[in-house]
Amino acid sequence: MLRKLVKCKLLSEEANSKTKHFGLYLHIFLCEFIGMFYFIFIGCSCLHIVRYKSWDFFGGVLGFCFIIVSCAQFMQFTSGGHLNPALTVGMFLIGYIDLIRALILIVAQIIGSVLGFYILKMMSIRIFDKTENVWCCTIPSQESIIVLVLWEFVSTSFLIVSFFMLMLPNEKDNVDQPIKAEVNFTFTLLAAIYPIAEYSGISMNPARSLGPAAINDCWDHHWIYWFGPLLAAVVTSLIWNLFTEVKTEPSGGTVDPSNPANRETGKILTDVKTEPSVRTVDPSYSVNREHVKINWLGKKSVF
Repeated sequence: MLRKLVKCKLLSEEANSKTKHFGLYLHIFLCEFIGMFYFIFIGCSCLHIVRYKSWDFFGGVLGFCFIIVSCAQFMQFTSGGHLNPALTVGMFLIGYIDLIRALILIVAQIIGSVLGFYILKMMSIRIFDKTENVWCCTIPSQESIIVLVLWEFVSTSFLIVSFFMLMLPNEKDNVDQPIKAEVNFTFTLLAAIYPIAEYSGISMNPARSLGPAAINDCWDHHWIYWFGPLLAAVVTSLIWNLFTEVKTEPSGGTVDPSNPANRETGKILTDVKTEPSVRTVDPSYSVNREHVKINWLGKKSVF
């Protein structure tokens, strides 16, 4: 009888755990989907304004940057606020999210992009012809394919590094950091989009390119907007892992991960005993609610 009771209790705990995980994944999916929907719907509307000269090009780019950062801010502590498969791949490779969560986010981003653009175009049917390939990422220049891929690679790499440096929950002790990070990230996007748009159409986001391309059935050179950003995510994440690895010495001391300087220098603290509570994982960040992840290289994330 006792064995049956213990077995029933274990099965009940396992079922509750699965339900908890399903609810968390559903929550992440819906939040990322909503954020991506708003991003595409409002962001592409800014491009319509530029097209009809209500704003100049700089104003349209600025509005596009504002909506990206706003949606990312809304979803930052729920789904992570990536809104970009390239960023999601990067976050997976540096160990902030696991594979299941990364796949859920990418699926949500793609569905949100397609649905957001579909509704936008249906609401704008009086303005544009049905056959017009509006809001697609297109190639405005006559550069070679290799050059266009390099433009997307460099700009996406710049975006990912900026996201890692500014938007990751590194130093939550500073109350002003989230506001400063969002302002700085807005200017980072502006610096990347404004000068490069003339050369490659400046996607930096495969999901952002997929929605308009799918609805308009416009696939000319569409692979560039997947290959360039995803390649940038892989390369940038590899370099990030190398530069942020915590080093240890054989002297038996401990490295204090709460000191950002020790991430590069690997300074040994022989006189200071670090308690487990010195560096805690922020529970408000959804990807850290369970435990610190071990990234794909086998290193423990200590950001």
